Amino acid sequence: MHRYASGVTINMNFFKHSPRDMTASVFLSVHTTPPTIFMYVNQRTYIAQSLRAGGRLGVIILSCDHVDVSTFAPDANGKVYRPYCLSPTDLP
Repeated sequence: MHRYASGVTINMNFFKHSPRDMTASVFLSVHTTPPTIFMYVNQRTYIAQSLRAGGRLGVIILSCDHVDVSTFAPDANGKVYRPYCLSPTDLP
């Protein structure tokens, strides 16, 4: 288990025609088959609302070389201040 990923992640989904994303430092790989993760999401956030509604989640695990990337997530109200595009799986 010492090789499972842990650290800062960017977590993204798309809900009601709008991107929802956040950075998280409480993230753990639980199992590889099936891929299972644990992360803490405040229940009052926009991303929590979209996950409860059954939205899919994309996770990017950052290395220490990606500190600048970790600061791009939205504010606490879910406001995204950057352009985005959708992947073929409808994730920003």
